[in-house]
Formats: sequence, structure tokens, C-alpha cells
Amino acid sequence: MLNCRKQEQDAETYSKEENKLFAGSEENDVQASTSFCARNLHSSKGEEVAITEGTMDDPCSSDMDITSDEDESDSDDLDSSENEDYAHCDSDKTLLKHKTSGAPLYVAHVEGSSYFEAPITFREHAMAVSAFAYRHNLSDTGIAGILKLISLHLPQSNLLELDVRAFKKSCGFKDNFLHFYKFCDKCGNTFSDDLASCPTPGCNGTRSDVNHQQYFATGTLNLQVKQLLERHGIWESIQETTQRCHGSTITDIVDGLEYQKLKEDGQFLSCKNNITMSMFTDGVALFSSSGISLWPVYLIVNEIPRHERFMRKNMILWGIWQGPGKPNMTIFLRYFVQDLQRIYHEGVLLNLHGKNLLCKAKLVLATMDLQARASVFCMTQHNGQKPCIFCHEVGEIVKSGAGHCRSFPYHASPSVLRTDEDIQNCAKLAQETHRNVDGFLGDSVFNYLPGFSLANNVAVDYMHGILLGIVKRLLKL
Repeated sequence: MLNCRKQEQDAETYSKEENKLFAGSEENDVQASTSFCARNLHSSKGEEVAITEGTMDDPCSSDMDITSDEDESDSDDLDSSENEDYAHCDSDKTLLKHKTSGAPLYVAHVEGSSYFEAPITFREHAMAVSAFAYRHNLSDTGIAGILKLISLHLPQSNLLELDVRAFKKSCGFKDNFLHFYKFCDKCGNTFSDDLASCPTPGCNGTRSDVNHQQYFATGTLNLQVKQLLERHGIWESIQETTQRCHGSTITDIVDGLEYQKLKEDGQFLSCKNNITMSMFTDGVALFSSSGISLWPVYLIVNEIPRHERFMRKNMILWGIWQGPGKPNMTIFLRYFVQDLQRIYHEGVLLNLHGKNLLCKAKLVLATMDLQARASVFCMTQHNGQKPCIFCHEVGEIVKSGAGHCRSFPYHASPSVLRTDEDIQNCAKLAQETHRNVDGFLGDSVFNYLPGFSLANNVAVDYMHGILLGIVKRLLKL
């Protein structure tokens, strides 16, 4: 009940912030109308047009006068009224500097030394346009149209960015947030910036032109975790999850036996500031008519309450691979393991309520389907010999329709389970001999994750193994 009430309060707060961002408060509306008063604009014909302030009670009043500089009869009255407005707007400018940070979106110069600033900064403008584009799912063409429309309403001295790419860059994370790795289309190894040919010995792959380059992109994990945990209400909900009592009933990952072992004295979660994460990945075809596929890698924080954990705003997109076929998981996930090692040993420095707090994270669960698991853990596919990562079951070849398939019939005696030591020995031997060793074809990068067990920290493929397996068969009986 407490979590539900907290979620409702967060939703109400978010709604208020959104309304304030787009609509603005009444006080900001008055300030904006005041800042626009008596401002000199340049018309398309080059004539200067002065706009004087109407009634403050009704900013949209029809009493607003628009006069040209050629109307000499009203120039004296206009100058006298403008002087008062300039002084008023100067005070608003000083107040605005205390209220907001960053440069104003535009600055309008007038006769003399006075000038007027925009009621919003460039950062606030970028946030508003980004939120609008995200809300209405605008394309780059749509964003360019919005920026062009805004530019028509601003004076020439403004910070508006009309180039969509440059605008997106100004709205994103730091310059070092995204990392792009170009890889060889023959062996999958990555190119460094100064190489034109593949660094793999014996490979004749070359760097493609800009329009045909194959690459994968990753985001800085520490920065994403920091921004997620510092968001309002997230850390409080995490503490509620870790402090609640866990009975014998398992309803979530935090109730599991392996998770509870981490909370024992001297273990990773004995420090209340540490968290655990789960990862999942899968491939999806970009187009049905081509072999190009996307492979995203997601992370979630297990301590976030279950009803909030899988919300898009609370999920971490570590990286995404695009190219023909399947990625070389050893090369792709090598950087993933390096990021997880760094956040496990060094942690992330959080600033919560004015206090610094060091938080470390550990990967405790990997979930993926059978096809992806074979690629990630360097094993044979599900129809090969000894394809299971949990046991040494060989399976049998049986007739299926016009062909044959590998089946795993029920045996009264339980199968021999794999151990971490057995998995690592088989993987390293397969890596050295370049042959299949008990279902392993090589060494997986996940063997180098701190405290990660391929025998205990990998989830069963429930969809393919149960729903599309035995359940499907039962429904056809």
C-alpha cells in the first residue's frame, strides 16, 4: 500500500512538472509577457517595429499598439513608455538569472544599452522540444519543422539550433556517453580509429565506407546507473525492498536462495548501499526482407519494486549491435563485462539529499532464449550434443516428420549437473583445442564476471523450453 501511494504521488509530481514545462505557471506567463513588451523586432522588409505593452491584467488585450518608426507623431510617447518598460524588464532579467541556470534562449537589443532576455534558457528550451518530440513520436523531419517554426518567432540574436543532429547532441548526455565500435564484416573484430584494415592475423577485412560501416554502440554504464538512482523516489523504494521481511514464499528474485546468500555477513549485499542487476538480450530482424538484425542488451535493477522495475524509464540500455546475422558475442560483450567489472570494484558516487554515497553493483542474473544463450556462452545450439548449460544430458536423435531432431526423453535417474569448475575447465579446453568439449566451443566472457556463476545465475528459457515445448505437446494430445 505504501509503494502504491508513493507511486501515485510520483505520478502526480511528474504530471505537475510536465504541465509546468509546457504550459508554464501563471507567474511565468506574466513575466514572459512583460519581457516581450516594448521589444524591437526586425520585419522581413527590414523595418523596425516596436511593440508596446498592453494591460497587464490581460496580456492578450487588443490595446497592444503596433507602430512603425516612421510614425513620428507617436514617437515621443513611445519613448517615454519604453523607458519605464526597459527598467522593469531589467529587473526581471536580474531576477531571471537567480531563478534559472544557463544562457537565455535569445537576447533582444534595443536603443541604448538596454536589452531583454528570454524567459527560458536554452537548456529549458531543448528539454521542452525534446519532450514534445518524444510525446508525439516526431521524426527528424518533424523536429526540424518545429525548430524552424520557433525560429520565425524569435529575434536574430538567439541560441536556437536548427540542425537536428546538433540539437540532439545538445539534448543528450555528455560527449563521452556513447561509444561506437566499428567491426570487421568477416571476423567481427573491432577497428581502432587509426586502422584501415582488420587487426586480426590472417583476416583481409577492411574498413567499409561511411554508409556501409558495421558497428555497435554502447552507453556509459556508470552514468546511466547514477542518473537512475538519483531520480526522485528511486533510492527510497530500493531501501524499502531491501529492508522488507522475506518469508518462505518466493514472489520475486529478491526472495530467492541465491539472493539471500548475498545478504549474509561479509557478502556483497551486506552493505546496504550495494545493488544487484539482471541482464537480457535477444535479436530482432530489422526488416523482413533483409538479414540485418538488432541485438540490444538491457539491464534492470532488481531492488526496484517489481511493478516499477520493467518500466522503460527504469531500464538501462547498455548497448545495441546492428549488422547481418548474429554478432560475435565475445567481442560485443567484452566491453559489457569490462563495465560490470568497473562498477563492481569501483562503484558509482551518488549525491542523495546533499550527501555523497558510494554504490556498487553486481550482475546476478542473465536471461535469454536458447539461441542467444548458445552464442553468449560459446556452446552448441539446442539441437546439438550436450547443449544444456545446467546438466550433461546428451539427448537422442529421433524421427520428426520428414527429418530428424534431437529429443530429451524423461529418465528416472536424474542427470549429472554441471558445476562452475566443470564449466570453466571445458570452456578453456575448447578454447585451446578449437573443438567441442562437452558442448562448449570456447571460453565465454561471462566467466570473467566477478562472482557470476554460469551454473546458478542463468535463467531457464521458460518460453522455448516449457511453453513451446512440453505444453505445446500436451495441447496437441
